[in-house]
Amino acid sequence: MRGIGAVALAAAFALLLGGCAPQSEPVRPKPSPSASPIFASDDEALAAATKAYAAYLAMSDQIAQEGGMNPERISSLVTRGWLPQEMNGFSEVAKAGRHQVGSSTFDPLTLEQVGQGTGRIVIVSAYVCLNVAGIKFINAAGEDFTPANQPESIPFEVEFQGTGPDSDKLLLSRTSQWPGPGIC
Repeated sequence: MRGIGAVALAAAFALLLGGCAPQSEPVRPKPSPSASPIFASDDEALAAATKAYAAYLAMSDQIAQEGGMNPERISSLVTRGWLPQEMNGFSEVAKAGRHQVGSSTFDPLTLEQVGQGTGRIVIVSAYVCLNVAGIKFINAAGEDFTPANQPESIPFEVEFQGTGPDSDKLLLSRTSQWPGPGIC
């Protein structure tokens, strides 16, 4: 949220509220030929990722609507490794005296891959189209600074980690804006 133009500022704020980090090379899980599948099917993995993303997005929206206050509420929905990204983003929102009005939605996730990390850690990556059309950004003076040409949706690649069906809870471990075509 440095001295950049209004469009870039709003796009950065939208990405911030989505918990986005700068584009980085995706982490690809290495398949383990001797490992038994964590999920019975790709559909089961996709359902778990969808449930995890919906919970994450609802909490992210709530914290942003409250001006970044009490951001630690997101900690049960993200990995310890991703938590600093979230905390920094919400800290920026709070310091700037900004807040979000409205909630984001998302189109159905598209499964990219399911793999196994170390031990029983499962890694699920997917593509998602985050719809931000229903969101406005308000500054400390109560003024709407959402640009008229803000995109309705933003494509992301998201990654989750979990310990499999015993806990069936996946945690968001990474998100980055997708530069390629065909997601939204």
